[in-house]
Amino acid sequence: MAMSQAEEGLNCVSVEWGFGNKMLLYSSIRPPNCQPNTKVKETILREIKWDVLMHQPIIRRLVNESHDIFVSLQTQQFSVKQTGGDERRLVSYSRNYRAIIHACILELQRAAESTLEEADDYIMQSHLFREIDLIWSLAEIFFLDKTPGGVILPKLLEWVCWHFHGGEQLLQELLHSVQRDEGSKPERHNNYWPSVFSFVLQGRLVEARKILALHSKYQSEAFQRLDELLHRMPVYSPGSGYMLQEFELKWRTWQDECCRRVDGGDFSLHQELETVAKILCGEEETFEAMQDLCQNWYHMLISKLLYTNPAVKEFDLQLCTQACIDIYGGNTRLGPVDHILLSVIEYNINQVITESSTHLPLWFVAHITDLLHHAGQLEFARLQYAPVLREFLLLDYVGVMMSHQSLWQVAVDYLDYCPVYGRNHLEIYLERLPLETERKALKVIRMCEQRDLLDLASSISKVMGMRAFHEGHLGTALSWCLRSKNAAFATFISEKFLVDYAEHGDFSHMDMLDNLGQAMLLSSQLTFLGKYREFHRLYESSSFTAAALLLTTLLTTRLAPRKVWLSLLTDALPLLEREELVFSSEQTYELLNCLEELRMMEWMGKKIVDKEKLELLRLALTRNLGKAFIQEGSLN
Repeated sequence: MAMSQAEEGLNCVSVEWGFGNKMLLYSSIRPPNCQPNTKVKETILREIKWDVLMHQPIIRRLVNESHDIFVSLQTQQFSVKQTGGDERRLVSYSRNYRAIIHACILELQRAAESTLEEADDYIMQSHLFREIDLIWSLAEIFFLDKTPGGVILPKLLEWVCWHFHGGEQLLQELLHSVQRDEGSKPERHNNYWPSVFSFVLQGRLVEARKILALHSKYQSEAFQRLDELLHRMPVYSPGSGYMLQEFELKWRTWQDECCRRVDGGDFSLHQELETVAKILCGEEETFEAMQDLCQNWYHMLISKLLYTNPAVKEFDLQLCTQACIDIYGGNTRLGPVDHILLSVIEYNINQVITESSTHLPLWFVAHITDLLHHAGQLEFARLQYAPVLREFLLLDYVGVMMSHQSLWQVAVDYLDYCPVYGRNHLEIYLERLPLETERKALKVIRMCEQRDLLDLASSISKVMGMRAFHEGHLGTALSWCLRSKNAAFATFISEKFLVDYAEHGDFSHMDMLDNLGQAMLLSSQLTFLGKYREFHRLYESSSFTAAALLLTTLLTTRLAPRKVWLSLLTDALPLLEREELVFSSEQTYELLNCLEELRMMEWMGKKIVDKEKLELLRLALTRNLGKAFIQEGSLN
């Protein structure tokens, strides 16, 4: 990290963890250079992020779609001993994951073709997801899609054909070349024989025979004999109808015939035909010469086994890998993907997860581990930490999503399925989640309420209420206050409403105060605020007797704070001055008693009243008392 000129003299780099996949780096002073009361220079904060691949627009679509598959998988019940139905369901989920990987690759390819500035990034990302699909599909074959009898080569051939398209590319170039040079013979083009070899190496003999049929000498005896061998090659399939031993016998008989014809010189006049025949015979030197067409050791492994041991069992496959690795330069030439694929073949799940965590996105590691967990493969591998391994990887993946402005909603569902630490992490994340808008805050509160995190929901509501208050939105603050159900906060907001009323002489946000309902019982202050607003409403509707009763009740029950008594008594003045009697003698006595308490507080030095108002109120109450005596006496 390069330091700026302003940071000279600061001898250490310090770090503070941020939210999710972020940290802050800054220069600082550390002992022994740091003296007491040293004034630290200004420094520059540098924000570091990692695993931001999931934040790319195209990749976010993959994240959202995989979330639906993940949640659906968690709702399924699988037996401890996997049944055929369980295996089929797990394979179905695995292929759903792979389908969205393929869709993502296609989107990345289209994006690379449509833009120039970011084309290299899109190409790199599509290459990365091809590697992920390569590993995932092989893991599916070994860990999920079990084959009866353990013969794994038919599925590995499908895997090779799905991921390696060298033969198709060579064929396309050959056909374009033939169309361009009308009248030319196909075999004269450079890609003719390499395309034949490629299809034979992948076991696609039908395509190889069709290309051979384009040769001008196809009707010759040598071509017909090779075509016959290709046509008669036995291919094992679990649903073929004959036993494995019967297949091995037929295959050995067929290969013995291939070897006899090569030794008999049937193809000696045609070098390329002889090369194809030697591939059928499984000749080691011929396979070594084909390393450019196979491209890598695992393609070579499957091609060699096809013509040397087509009935190989899945647990024996690892015994054949080293010879193919040596053809491509040995173990020192292996890359991260090679090591992961080798670990899959060796059934080393621990190494698969370890290598993938180091070199591949957390999205892949978290989801493949979760799938293996449901398949019982983590327990089968006898990993001591198997119960928490899945959860730790999911928590790491959640940490990446939580720092994104929209993916955090997806991350919450993952935490729901982390039984040990998920709830604690959820509380910590939601508590620290930046709440830029009220809409986002409401989403978070709804999530808290759905998960019975009521204290956190109340805390968030209180924070939003204080923010609204500081921004001058008192009505919004009251709304958040009611949602928080916090009595202390309700008291605080109610006092601010009363202060606002004292300053302006009228209530703001009357629609909210008019519809408090049972929410006013949250605190005594809020109850008073609601009832005081009700008094004003009764007065406005000319319900003077009911208004007088309510006002007296607020004072006599001491629901109204003493600091607003003078305001309430002042509100009583218009009712006291009316011609008809509104306050009874008993109510007038109660008001006089409150007035006397205010006078005593004034006498004790507590300056909360105005002497002139006191005298005016005393006079009005005295007159009303006389009026009440006369009217009540005449009625009696």
